[in-house]
Amino acid sequence: MVELLLEYANKNSIILELNRKNRFGDTPLSKAIDNKNIEMVELLLKYANDKHILLELNEKNGNGNCLLLEAIDKNRIEIIKLLTEYASKNNIILKLNEKDKHGDNLLVNAIYKDNPKMIELLLDYATKNNIIMELNKKNKFGNYPFLEAIVHSNIEIVKLLMEYSNRNNIILELNKKNKYGHFPLLVAFMDNNIEMVKLLMDQANKSNTPLKINEKDQYGDNLLVNAIYKDNPKMFELLMEYTNRNNIILELNENNKFRNI
Repeated sequence: MVELLLEYANKNSIILELNRKNRFGDTPLSKAIDNKNIEMVELLLKYANDKHILLELNEKNGNGNCLLLEAIDKNRIEIIKLLTEYASKNNIILKLNEKDKHGDNLLVNAIYKDNPKMIELLLDYATKNNIIMELNKKNKFGNYPFLEAIVHSNIEIVKLLMEYSNRNNIILELNKKNKYGHFPLLVAFMDNNIEMVKLLMDQANKSNTPLKINEKDQYGDNLLVNAIYKDNPKMFELLMEYTNRNNIILELNENNKFRNI
């Protein structure tokens, strides 16, 4: 149907208004993305290029999302590729750090989808366009991209963010808490994720960022207590090695809020 409409418009020298919104705030392209229709997105982008129409990719649709965020929300890598390619070809800089109504940027929304390929696409686009991604910026819940990746226990995504931060001289906030008192190393301990703990300790050493091993969670328990809860000797061993190597004295006699040591 769309193809027929475009053909008719071409035959009759009619220029379609691709940036015009309907009463719900949607353009033809945003509606095609919302419907996850890759073929329609391709047709509209081709028509825009053929007719030298500059699409407003950073405009928000009726859901309050820009087009790239809508594609991320629909978990459509093919559409993300099409949009970033169109943007590059037409010298449009996509606003990757733009926030949604929850205060999350595009990177956080991609992390929610648990899709490393999507993260890789966004970071590659950011690098090519000299955009510094906000890895430590909190949303209204105090969560931030790096912490969200750890909450999702996605090692591949965490590695991608670490590599990106190292390339761009970004110091990751390894000790920053969200509103619930959770911070990266604590989340890794709570998930009993030894590989994640190792990654965080390695990153701390590389960036000369001392980990706050005696920091408490919302119940007043430090990392040692959390390691004991998990009954995981390897986790306990990693903690001892890190504290010895960094001359940290563990607080063994501190009570939690239930007055347990």
